[in-house]
Amino acid sequence: MAGLPPARLAADGTSYGPTWSGAERRMRCLLPLLAARGWDPVLFVARTGAASFRELPGVTVVPLSVARHPGPLRSALAVPQMARWCRKLRVTVFLTETPPAPPGLPLVLTVHDLRSWDAPDWVPAGRRWWIHRTVPGAARSAAAVVVPSEFSAVRLRAAFPGVQPVLARN
Repeated sequence: MAGLPPARLAADGTSYGPTWSGAERRMRCLLPLLAARGWDPVLFVARTGAASFRELPGVTVVPLSVARHPGPLRSALAVPQMARWCRKLRVTVFLTETPPAPPGLPLVLTVHDLRSWDAPDWVPAGRRWWIHRTVPGAARSAAAVVVPSEFSAVRLRAAFPGVQPVLARN
């Protein structure tokens, strides 16, 4: 995370389901890299899938009791539990692709693409509704918005004027 000193970072993985998504694959790569660079990452996951995250080097995995709902709704319902754990573990920054986030922490929002706007038929209606409802406000209030490509940065600046995304590089 450019410009931020290494600290205890929590990430929301409560929306991950039994089948790996692109978001889950990205998180499985990102958190060990951050750990190797001095960060102290914590990953919140649903208790039912916690065993599959044990192998992440340098990452503290915190299983939460999460209701069986569509992914984004699971994240929203888990916010109170994540907030309690963030206080207990002294988390200093929160990372998510699926807003909302626990209040009172700087938010780092990752936006892989704007598919929900660019190709809405490729996104399930419920997920599209959630993304359109939460991402614009989260992007505007985030301490940082991270994107994987210049293309995504250009699209994000066009969709949300005033948002200055940070391009993630190795």
